Amino acid sequence: MVKGTVPDAHKPSKRSKAKKKRRDAQLNKPFPKDHNPHEWVDKEIHENSLKYFNTDPNNTNWEDNLRAKMMEPMPLQPWVDTTSPKTEEEIVKERVTEDLKDWPWRESNRQPIMIGPHMFNTMPRSEDDIRPPVEAGEGCDQQQSLFFTKIVAHADIFSMIMELVCAHHDSAWKFGATCIQAYNQMVYSFMDFWDMSKGWFNQCSLTKELKDENNKVCNRSVCPVLIVSTTRHQNLKSPNKPRPSYRTQLNSMFKLCKAVRNVHDNIRTLHFHNVPFLTDSILALLIPTMRNLTNLGVYKCQLLHVGHAIPLLGIITLDRPKGKEHQVNLDFYPNFHIGPVETGKPWEMGGFGVTWDNWNRDSRLAIWQLVSHILPKARSQGIDMESPWTGFRKWLDDGPCWRVEQTLKVMMDPKVGPREFAAQVDAGNILHHGSVDMMFNYKRAILSGGMEWAESVYDCAQCGPNLGIFFFYLEIRNHRIFGEQPTCLGCQLTMVLEGEKDHFKLHKRKIIRNWLSNIQLNDDGSSTRVWNYNNLAQAIAEFQNEKKNKRGGKLKNPDPSTRKNIKEWGTSLDEMRQKWIEEKGWDREVEERQQPYTKDEMGRRGEKMRTPRIGDKMQDPMVLSPEERKWHAVRADERYAHGFMW
Repeated sequence: MVKGTVPDAHKPSKRSKAKKKRRDAQLNKPFPKDHNPHEWVDKEIHENSLKYFNTDPNNTNWEDNLRAKMMEPMPLQPWVDTTSPKTEEEIVKERVTEDLKDWPWRESNRQPIMIGPHMFNTMPRSEDDIRPPVEAGEGCDQQQSLFFTKIVAHADIFSMIMELVCAHHDSAWKFGATCIQAYNQMVYSFMDFWDMSKGWFNQCSLTKELKDENNKVCNRSVCPVLIVSTTRHQNLKSPNKPRPSYRTQLNSMFKLCKAVRNVHDNIRTLHFHNVPFLTDSILALLIPTMRNLTNLGVYKCQLLHVGHAIPLLGIITLDRPKGKEHQVNLDFYPNFHIGPVETGKPWEMGGFGVTWDNWNRDSRLAIWQLVSHILPKARSQGIDMESPWTGFRKWLDDGPCWRVEQTLKVMMDPKVGPREFAAQVDAGNILHHGSVDMMFNYKRAILSGGMEWAESVYDCAQCGPNLGIFFFYLEIRNHRIFGEQPTCLGCQLTMVLEGEKDHFKLHKRKIIRNWLSNIQLNDDGSSTRVWNYNNLAQAIAEFQNEKKNKRGGKLKNPDPSTRKNIKEWGTSLDEMRQKWIEEKGWDREVEERQQPYTKDEMGRRGEKMRTPRIGDKMQDPMVLSPEERKWHAVRADERYAHGFMW
């Protein structure tokens, strides 16, 4: 082919040449001399504005008319009330409801009806009176029941019934709520209350006999069912004071240890409700001394989280008589967080349940990993922690876990395979929602290796073998590629809970550690922290800055440098709290705030890294209605959460 020539296949045809010639002639046609290309546009806008704004056609300044019309207020449509008028009955009901608002505590600074478990609102006699408080209100009508009357007539039968009823707080409060007669028989005949706020222990913490005004000895005593709880008594000197100081709380804990030491053989059922500074180390000192204990309840104590369930199951078996190693039943409701009191604020991220702040892991899988170890151990000891009336099951229902009932059945069924088990515990994953086919058979471009790692078994660095679903995906990846030892989500959650700093938790744990442990020097010059797990007398003496010799007697001249000064630690924490209030303007103990999300945690980079909140389980397809499932949509940055994209 000669250079510069065009192949025959690319030569234009005669038809295309004629078409191009007509188009060029049309484009090159000259315009008239008086032609304005924008004239038709201005004319159309002018005519439309005159028609719309009803202006004068002779007035050419239509822009001013447009501006004036835009500044005029729009006509308001009259509002018509279509609701039917209220009836006389509804009006009377609203008036009565308004009159009863805040009654009978309208003139009081604090207005709760119950100030503690099973305790109605009471007022102390005086600040210096050590006698129990008296009821503030008048008595109510005595409701009678023939059924309860006949049961109460047989003391032995009623005592056996009450021991079963008071084994769980859920059954105890429901029994007391049936009628006044049942409440009075339960509270005044079978229950004693130890107040951790005021330090009232029914004189059981006293080492010497106490005499009343008539010079009669006031004997200490305890009922078969003992409730240890904080109460919300009104402070007469400072009504606006939120709660006792940390120094007072530590002193109450010290009195509790003394009281248990004095009456330990008489306690059969013991419940701890929201007791500050209560840890598993203190329970390890108290519980083994109670040789007749049959029921132990621990409910929402701030320093006892879900990771302490297995240690508590071990504590209740210590120092038991032969054949009665499993005589103690445990009802445990771990610490639970619903978030800050004030909602809708920048510092309010929502309720995570098990933790206070976001910890960038799937707490649902972490909880199920811990539960998979807790329930088999509890069953081996004959303890029920799965029924709806137990505290632990109630905690699972309140938390962020999905499909608790179905998951517990699958977890405790030996016929269920690892695939079904892994899919069920990960039901909160929006990629499959518990479907085995969607989880293992669906090909994902984001996970080239598939999901077989989720049904394989890997050794955790702390607790031993676990299914892969209970590990963070990158932990498994690094283990496969680099041979690193993975740590399961349950152990990671436990470490996070032990290191939480909200509500001064870390400082409180440090105070208990300094009280119940000592530094021991080794021969090589190193030091080891030795915990006191079994000597209650030594713990009491060290709190009082006393030293014991080998025989249990007091040393005459103890070394001042070895004194622990636990109360001074509480005073320092009170000063830290007060300084925070003065600088920040809010109290960390009662008005704690959460850490805000980062940009990565908010999904700004197409990924979702936050911990699931309690309300997320309401998006479960099993909870939604058919119409809601039809229109339910998921954001793209939430699809690959918790390890699939990091």
